[in-house]
Amino acid sequence: MFEGKTNVLTDRPRPCHVLILQDQPLLREVLADTGLAEGFHVHSCPDMPGLLATLAGLEGPVLAYIDIHLEEGDGSELIGPLSQHEGPLRIRFMSDGGNAHAIGARMMAEGRGMSVGRTLLKPFPHETFREALERDLASLEDADAE
Repeated sequence: MFEGKTNVLTDRPRPCHVLILQDQPLLREVLADTGLAEGFHVHSCPDMPGLLATLAGLEGPVLAYIDIHLEEGDGSELIGPLSQHEGPLRIRFMSDGGNAHAIGARMMAEGRGMSVGRTLLKPFPHETFREALERDLASLEDADAE
């Protein structure tokens, strides 16, 4: 299991970084607050260059939550650069549009051998994001144990 911080409320290790790409400021803040409340090291970014710059400075496992439909472009454009990350990485796409584009992005990422969770279709409740954090962390830990 990864080593890391312990959340005071749950007394469970939260050993990885959570990276959020969301161009809607309010949703970005809510997601970041949820991750922080769960004891994760959260990095939220409003744009793709910010996400890549942040990722470049991170060590250790990363859970990345990527909005597909951005004002500046398509979050699926990050699949190539994200696939080059050397540490453990699991991504999940978020979409407020049709699910077809999200499915295509997921298939492209899986085709590069990336670990990808189910798409979060917006709007989604806090509990859905908390559950995604738990499942994604468990997936990284399971992969690390192999």
